[in-house]
Amino acid sequence: MILKISLEYIYDFDSELTKRYFVPQSYKDGMVVFVGNYRPLSRGDVRLASRNVEDEPIIHHRYYENEQDLKAIVKGCKMVTQITETKIAREKLDVRPFLNAVPGCEKYPSASDAFFRCLAQTITVTSYHPVGTCKMGAQDDLMAVVDPQLRVRGISNLRVIDASIMPEIPTCNTNAPAIMIGEKGADIIRGRKLKPLLPPVANPKSALKYIDL
Repeated sequence: MILKISLEYIYDFDSELTKRYFVPQSYKDGMVVFVGNYRPLSRGDVRLASRNVEDEPIIHHRYYENEQDLKAIVKGCKMVTQITETKIAREKLDVRPFLNAVPGCEKYPSASDAFFRCLAQTITVTSYHPVGTCKMGAQDDLMAVVDPQLRVRGISNLRVIDASIMPEIPTCNTNAPAIMIGEKGADIIRGRKLKPLLPPVANPKSALKYIDL
């Protein structure tokens, strides 16, 4: 019951999907493999619902709006299937796929591209690492919200210093980059400039001569 409530509340899964696909696996040993796309081409947006600051914003995720994103997930699912079919996975780890069908995907052959497309669009979740709603960019970039000093364009004395300034999501968890953005933002506000680290070079005379900034 806890699993069912968690999946439906946290991930907004359909009740029938939870009951038929996930609940039967409760209290069994097993593992879950997540196939993630860290370079999505689809773009969503966040808009104000009204002028009332207490109204929740309107968020459009637009998952798989770009066909390439769906193809990437299908390719990842096929790679996972290939791994689970190896001798070590079968004999040493006793890896076996769930036997219960994914609701709505029963008509597709198991492990086919069509099945994985259906699976991806039926069981897709966010990893809660959104970025890019206040993009940093050059002066001539009309989509840039903040400049390289993290100042909001057109508004004085206001900076944005978090993951929202990333023009694109990095190929990693956003935790570490967000921390570094915070550190850099703190240095900018304090007026602190660090001297760049000189990389190792074979001939010191040919190295760039960094000066104190």
